[in-house]
Amino acid sequence: MDIDTKIKKVLQAIVDGVFNENSTLSEISRGELQEILLMSEDEGFISHRSSKQKLVQGFIGQGDDFILSPSAYVTRSGRQFLEDYDRTRIQSTQTINIESVSHSSIGNYNTVNNYSDTPIEDLNELVESLSNNDETKEQGRELIETLKNEEIKPGYLAKFEQLLQKHPKTVELISSFLTSVAVASIA
Repeated sequence: MDIDTKIKKVLQAIVDGVFNENSTLSEISRGELQEILLMSEDEGFISHRSSKQKLVQGFIGQGDDFILSPSAYVTRSGRQFLEDYDRTRIQSTQTINIESVSHSSIGNYNTVNNYSDTPIEDLNELVESLSNNDETKEQGRELIETLKNEEIKPGYLAKFEQLLQKHPKTVELISSFLTSVAVASIA
């Protein structure tokens, strides 16, 4: 009889409430039965509720005689082992593709590519909605061209101060655009 079969017989006897130190698996020595119980505890198949007592208590000078803690029970892992649950089984995975989610990363991916021009398009719409006689409209167009074509350096936005103060939404759109550029350059 292989070791797994012996462990299953011991576990089943404990589950059924018929485990007896002297008669369970009578075809093996009591020392080997103790080893099976301790091995089952190490594997997490058996546990007990007593913090003062060991799972298996041997008797000094009594050879291989022992008692199993009365609070011993078969754990969930032990019950799964009894049912031939395959612990090495690979769990299935599911992939869900959603087409219309912008600026999102769903799942366990290492990189996120954000190739969005939405903030610059929104900024363009905002600038074009300004009245034609407003000098900030021309500043807005210059800002957009610069954002699209030039490297952004410290102090760059100072020359567009009038536009930024008059239309605070531009600050939000610029920061959104710069964030998307930074994320795209990292990926």
